[in-house]
Amino acid sequence: MIKTVAIGLAVAAALGGAAHATELAPKAAYTTTLGDTSAVAFYTLDGDAMQVSVTTQNDGDIDHIVPVRFTTNLADGQNASVVIPGANGLEPLVLELVRQGDALVVGEKVSRAF
Repeated sequence: MIKTVAIGLAVAAALGGAAHATELAPKAAYTTTLGDTSAVAFYTLDGDAMQVSVTTQNDGDIDHIVPVRFTTNLADGQNASVVIPGANGLEPLVLELVRQGDALVVGEKVSRAF
C-alpha cells in the first residue's frame, strides 16, 4: 500500500499537474484528440529496454493527412514529453510519458509554457 502511494505521488509530480494519467500495459494504446490533431501512444518491452512511440496526425484536411511518429527509449524513472501545438487559438497539449518499472504512465495537460 505504501509503495503504491509513493509511486502514485512520484508519477503525479513528474506529470506536473496533468489533467489525468493512465497506466498502460505493453502494446496497449493510449489515444487523445486536441482540435484537429489526434495522437496514439504505446510501448514495447525488450528485456530492460522500453521503446515508447507516439504517432500524431492532423485530421483536419483529409487530402493532406501526414502522420508523424516520435520514438524514445526510457529507463526506469525517466520521462519524456510530446507537445502537440494547439489549433485556432487552443493551447498546446502536452503528453507526458513516465516509465515506472515495466509500466508506462501517460498523462496529458494543456500548457501555456510552449
